[in-house]
Amino acid sequence: KIAYYALSTDYQIPVLSSEKGTWTIAPFFDSGLLVQQIDNKTVNYHSYGIGSYFFLKKIAIPGIGLVIGTNTEYQDSFFKFTIGFDI
Repeated sequence: KIAYYALSTDYQIPVLSSEKGTWTIAPFFDSGLLVQQIDNKTVNYHSYGIGSYFFLKKIAIPGIGLVIGTNTEYQDSFFKFTIGFDI
């Protein structure tokens, strides 16, 4: 049996708005549970950190941003650059 449960939340806090777009700061928290089918091993993880995004007003793409955080099980500390999705 395999099971996966996850909870994720972030909150976009506007910092500056201009004619070109809006800059936000976004703290986040993710938590999950994975029960693996092969050995019935259970993995719990928590990920948390902060991101900073710029949402353009005239181009229809989600925010361009940087994320810094920690994942207790898989990555330790991490840094990501995003343009609408993780790169």
